[in-house]
Amino acid sequence: MRTLRTPLRVAAHSDAKGVAGSLVRAIHNGENVELVAIGAGAVNQAVKATAIARGICAQHAMCVAIITGFKDVEVGGEIVSAIVLVPILLHERDSCSGIATEETSGPKQDVV
Repeated sequence: MRTLRTPLRVAAHSDAKGVAGSLVRAIHNGENVELVAIGAGAVNQAVKATAIARGICAQHAMCVAIITGFKDVEVGGEIVSAIVLVPILLHERDSCSGIATEETSGPKQDVV
């Protein structure tokens, strides 16, 4: 059975901090949401927003994982592929140990 999720559309000009705030509120309220982004700029803002949201959630002992995927959406009568980012709340804080958050990420990490 597929769970219905509320789409939060992200554009290239979206404010990543604002999107992160919406994402954190949705996670905190137990809502099923997904970020939907079309185009490189929009995907960039969506990924930034999820990184910011994970950091905020970590400060409140909430561990969030992000599941990625594709989705066909209609834009101007055409079907285009969108990137979908789905936040999943992991209830145990310890389950995020070893996963980078704003608390643990920084210049010390190697880029692979």
